Amino acid sequence: MEELDAHFRRYLGRLAGIRKFSGAPEGLDVEFDLLTFEPGEGGFVPVISRGLSSHVLSMGVARNTRVELLMLVPETLSELAESRICDIALDVFRSHRAPGRSQVLDQRGEVFPDSDMNALMSVAPVYQGSGFFVLDTSAERILFPWLMPITAAEAEFVELNGSDAFEAVLEESNVDMRNPYRESLC
Repeated sequence: MEELDAHFRRYLGRLAGIRKFSGAPEGLDVEFDLLTFEPGEGGFVPVISRGLSSHVLSMGVARNTRVELLMLVPETLSELAESRICDIALDVFRSHRAPGRSQVLDQRGEVFPDSDMNALMSVAPVYQGSGFFVLDTSAERILFPWLMPITAAEAEFVELNGSDAFEAVLEESNVDMRNPYRESLC
């Protein structure tokens, strides 16, 4: 856990708060922390799980991995981000599968109030720098997917055209994808 905490300090900044999550929904014994950091670049707050990586998850046919889940939100939405991370974490625990690259994970309705975002997509966390996404510790490899809010139209675009096509749309835009009140790109 020491290497993990050092990684968080290096890439996410100064810790602002910790909330513990534990319970046994549907017979799953689940325990992890939700860490909130001080606002970073652009005023967005990193909210990330700590402890999910103690569980080995399948990823693909013959690969296993460990993950911690990240969201980047305005400070006023940090508690809602914690709730969304918990939702996805429980899905991960139920399935024993790590989120895939550019996978649309959650379409349970409005991600944030007064926002057109209604799904989350697992992507590389581009705003944290190139060294953040993968942590190779002395014992294991941990991935840090960003749960990026997207609109229903964007989720449908990914489904119809694939994640590579959506990533091309992202690269062509100048939109800050951390902004939950942004216009849809599709």
